[in-house]
Amino acid sequence: IVDAANGGAAPGFWFLPPLAKQVSTVGNLDPDLLPAMEVCELDGNPSAVANPGGWESVGCTSTVVAYFAPGSAEVVPYEHYAFSWDTDQGPENLLPMDPLKFYRITILLEEAVLGYLDVNPQQPSGESPGEDYPDLYAFRIGETLPVKVFLTVQARCATAEDYVIQCIAQGVIDAAGGVVTLEPEQEGWARLSVVVPPDALPAGYPTVILTMERIDPDLFLAATGEHCIPGLAFLEEAPFDQPLVGDCLRVTTEPEVTIDLEYSAFIEMCIEPEDYGLSETEETRLQILRYEDGVWEGLPNVDATTCGTPALPSPSQVGLLTVPDDGLLRHAAIGVNHLARWLGPEPVAAHGKIRLAGATSEFSRFQWGLPGEMIKLAGDNTVIQQLEDGSESYEVTATVKVMDAGTDDLGLPSEPVEGATVHFSGAASVIPTDVTTLADGLATVLWTVPNTPGVHTLAATALGLLSYPVPDHQYLIEYQQETEQFTATVVGGPSFSTQSPPGSPPLVGAPGETLSTPLVITVVDENQNPVVGWDVTWVTTCSAPDPATCDGDVAGDALTDASGQATGIWTLATVPGSQTATAYVGDVSIDFVAGLWNANAWCQVVVDGVKDDASGEWDCAEAAGNVGSFTANISGGDTEAEVWWQNDAADLYLMVRVRQPSFAKANSIRFDFDNLGDGVHDPYDDAIGYDVDGDYFFDEYLTAKCANNSQSGCGATDDGGAAGQSGNADAKNDGTWTTYELSHPLTGGGVQDIDRAPGDPLGFFLTLRVGNGAQGNTQFPGFRQFLTITIQ
Repeated sequence: IVDAANGGAAPGFWFLPPLAKQVSTVGNLDPDLLPAMEVCELDGNPSAVANPGGWESVGCTSTVVAYFAPGSAEVVPYEHYAFSWDTDQGPENLLPMDPLKFYRITILLEEAVLGYLDVNPQQPSGESPGEDYPDLYAFRIGETLPVKVFLTVQARCATAEDYVIQCIAQGVIDAAGGVVTLEPEQEGWARLSVVVPPDALPAGYPTVILTMERIDPDLFLAATGEHCIPGLAFLEEAPFDQPLVGDCLRVTTEPEVTIDLEYSAFIEMCIEPEDYGLSETEETRLQILRYEDGVWEGLPNVDATTCGTPALPSPSQVGLLTVPDDGLLRHAAIGVNHLARWLGPEPVAAHGKIRLAGATSEFSRFQWGLPGEMIKLAGDNTVIQQLEDGSESYEVTATVKVMDAGTDDLGLPSEPVEGATVHFSGAASVIPTDVTTLADGLATVLWTVPNTPGVHTLAATALGLLSYPVPDHQYLIEYQQETEQFTATVVGGPSFSTQSPPGSPPLVGAPGETLSTPLVITVVDENQNPVVGWDVTWVTTCSAPDPATCDGDVAGDALTDASGQATGIWTLATVPGSQTATAYVGDVSIDFVAGLWNANAWCQVVVDGVKDDASGEWDCAEAAGNVGSFTANISGGDTEAEVWWQNDAADLYLMVRVRQPSFAKANSIRFDFDNLGDGVHDPYDDAIGYDVDGDYFFDEYLTAKCANNSQSGCGATDDGGAAGQSGNADAKNDGTWTTYELSHPLTGGGVQDIDRAPGDPLGFFLTLRVGNGAQGNTQFPGFRQFLTITIQ
């Protein structure tokens, strides 16, 4: 007996009693197979008693005495297949049996031998069949023999093809899905897995049997005369080369699944490229090729981090669903995540393990190869400015070049491919849609792009990219990964613009100064595409009462560039106050604001509590009323007082003078600002002051609570802005006057600070507390009655 229990090479097959001894089978009966049975005459005595030299040397003659066709066996569910053989008069009998000869019962699956059992026929009148040869099954001619056999799904791996060097067959239930893996048994063999997520099969396929076979390419070529992936292996006479790498793998489904499963089932095929002596460049270009029913397809490579184990990519790699440890949801998540890889494959892993995600149907062969490539030569990244009437379209010439693989090992350069079909498709019109490359490998189409703002695309997909002519064959190869995409952007009219520097805070310069900071505008259409080649007009204005005194100027670009930008250099006018430079592009206008410092009015102030008339530090200042005079209330009566102010490019300077012969016991001063100069005391308005007794400067702001408070000293410490507490103060008495000097930045950088530029208004009122007994309290012009000044 030769079967799985007795040294047989075919897996998943056993003879059962009564012809065989009791055996222990492994696995479940596969009830969908169609085994056949053949009985042949032997050319000798196979019994070990009569043939001690070895029964393996005994074989069939050409005489076949009985034959049972595929499907003729009775199937007993979950138990066995049974051939009922009437050894005398049965319809399957072809010749009578000779009791002086020996015979062999052979079980076949298609042309593959699953196993065989030798028998010893006896005369019908024989008394003790089998006594002479106890190791053979003996029977009387005329008996009906129940030949019972057990076949599992692995029996499908039995084959008469010696080029099949490894095989696995496994059932997959649609509701549960499954992973079938053919593990490598030798170094250099690929690892192959087929993954079927739950409920992935078409309607009417509750279960399928997946058979995966490893094929030796050299043995396959010797037996069939063609390569495993036919027509693509390098041949000296081929017009271009397609080198193939490693072993070949064949996948079959039973029953035949006639609906494409590329978005549900997929293949994972892993190799170590270094095992094949490939260069680093070739490793990155390796790609799985699939041949099926006369059609070739190049499949995209994906991330290789799971190669070597049945595990699938983690959700962190894919960025989609979390994969549970087990259960149906695990398979569903895996399927969705791998679908993402099919739609958007990631680069090949750096360590060189490559894996495939693709599709399989009823019959496929897979092998690694070096694919050709397609290069975009013209027509990509085209930018078109929309016509004003919006009624016309545009024509763009798009060209690709198809090149073969080339190979460093064979010293062959990459060459143009003639006869490759390139299919062009897109939302816009293209003529023609299919182009066959000539000897130069070029394919060119005329692409009509509508006059509609936005990005328009054209895809070029190579058909026949890897084909080469073989007599009496017509090959079609769809190389999906090599699809190239052209873009043409139709830009609408100006819709929006950004500017640098931004409009606030304003730029600052001296009279007639050419600013070092350029004015930059970026103009886009409604789809945020740069508006290219549009006229730009630069206009300057200022806040001077007489516009004629403004002769400022912008030397700027007349057209927007390829980025939608235009740049101008601004020379300021010579009058004080604010100025504006405006760029007009179509219906869009962009304003830049600058403040012109009155440099001629600046004096250099030293904040030390001394009015230094000799240096003229306050000669540039403005004063309130008649020489800044107001009346101060101090203990013991009223006295003369003055308030002065001025600024330079950085700071505001304030001076208050009170006529008194010496410091009083209590001396402090505070300025509350109306930051916007609108006469309203708002939360966050600034305040500064100086306490003479404590000798400290303070910087505060008005809180929301203080805005409704009648106390002039209400406020919170300023801890915001770029400067935080910023400014300076001092006070001295010269025997006639007590002089207070304070400074504060014009721009503090925070909501709690004043932020003023030339020409801007600023309001303030001051609070003066001076006294020796009853402390005097003076507010000028009055509590929350603001004196409005203009920054120069």
